[in-house]
Amino acid sequence: MSDVTSNYSGSFAPHGSTPSGLAPVMKAGYFPLPKRWHLIVAAQLLDVLLVLIIAMVAYNLTGYRMAGVEPWRYAWASAAIGVACHFGFARGHLYEIECIRDAAKANRHLLVHWTRIFLFFAALAALTHRDDDFSRLWFLCLYVSGAALFVLERVALASVYRAGLRRGYYRRNVAIIGDGPVAEDLVKRLHQKTDVRIIGAYDPEMTVMHAAVSAGYVGDVPVRGGIDALLELSRNTTVDAVIVAVPHTTSGGLRGMISRLSVQPFEIKVAPESLGLDGVRSTGPAAADFGGIFLMPVVDKPISDISFFLKGAIEWVIAAVMLLAIAPLFAICALGIKWSSSGPVLFRQKRVGYKGKEFYIYKFRTMHATAVPNTKLTSRNDPRVFPFGGLLRKSSLDELPQLLNVLKGDMALIGPRPHMPEARAAGALYFDAVNEYAGRHRVKPGISGWAQVNGWRGPTETIEQIQKRVQHDLYYIENWSFALDATIVCRTLFVGFFGKNAF
Repeated sequence: MSDVTSNYSGSFAPHGSTPSGLAPVMKAGYFPLPKRWHLIVAAQLLDVLLVLIIAMVAYNLTGYRMAGVEPWRYAWASAAIGVACHFGFARGHLYEIECIRDAAKANRHLLVHWTRIFLFFAALAALTHRDDDFSRLWFLCLYVSGAALFVLERVALASVYRAGLRRGYYRRNVAIIGDGPVAEDLVKRLHQKTDVRIIGAYDPEMTVMHAAVSAGYVGDVPVRGGIDALLELSRNTTVDAVIVAVPHTTSGGLRGMISRLSVQPFEIKVAPESLGLDGVRSTGPAAADFGGIFLMPVVDKPISDISFFLKGAIEWVIAAVMLLAIAPLFAICALGIKWSSSGPVLFRQKRVGYKGKEFYIYKFRTMHATAVPNTKLTSRNDPRVFPFGGLLRKSSLDELPQLLNVLKGDMALIGPRPHMPEARAAGALYFDAVNEYAGRHRVKPGISGWAQVNGWRGPTETIEQIQKRVQHDLYYIENWSFALDATIVCRTLFVGFFGKNAF
């Protein structure tokens, strides 16, 4: 397609094709509905908090507070035990939803790990000749009361989980690719799981043009269109997992479907029957995700729900603090722009962001204001840039207003740089130049990213330049961690702001 907008929309169904029957799934009101990961975070925080509370109560009840024993020893010991519980329980898979919803199973494993942690610290105190520094009665009270309260906590969390399910919370939104017998059998099995909501079936052979046409049912689940219709839906609502259930899928066909689906941030799983592996069964994590139904994991979410929340919360706080700290610099930049060129201080431009949704990015204006929007990418010695604007661009200070985008939730501090929908490399649209380009939108775009700190910023005059940038962006997405974010922040301070391609 020659038209820019048509080419971009070609990766998705037309706007407005969202099935009306999914309104309750899509809208959760002003406050987000409780989600599965909320319970996981609650369990993690409660476990550590319980240890600290129990240790404090045990210290007071055993009378050692009155005996003049230094409380700081018990405080440090309690903190160490709390941290050990967190990591020990995590290694024992006690923070997976399978254990949250099954209190009996959770408590069996929990008591074993709690006993191991208790014995470890008791042995450590004895081997380091510190057993006289701590009351044996305190240790015993901590162990017994901790075991009792941990059990009660898991029973309470399981009750909250069941109550939430009855009200429609904590369910995973699952889409099924396929309309044959394999998909029908999968629908029947998933209907038996109270924590799964099937949002629709999608026919891989159906084109975008058929998305609004009624195409029958898979069991009692309506076929809502093709893969493009699913991708469009996922831009506006949460799709937790997509299950491919197309009988006798060839490796090439499966690879093509996964390539198309992996532009959105959801899990992709394959029913074994699709590959002729009918007898394959498992009781491992892949099966536990769907209540014992074994599915072959193919693509995971780039960032887990918990990490996505923590990353966003941390970056929001940092952005707010930075805006306050650099307010004087902000004012100096604004005055310089007003003195150098007539027009607004801030420049607003449409970019493509998370899940392929467009948003407006903010920058300090560095070009002369014109009646016609500037859509051409900046080049070296661009005559449109006024002198003070050139200084802002060279120092990357023109990017500072994007902290406002972070506060709005459109961007992150660290992530792939967002591009204009009509951006081109050697005359070709980015979407056409690199097949994997849309995969960049599985995470929020950032002010700085892995590609930028590795020198791939600035103009894209050749196909190789955009290919290298996308390769680095995809590496970041596939290998994301808080440590990698911290590395990019440090390298941005020394490389990103004054790179040779900053102009």
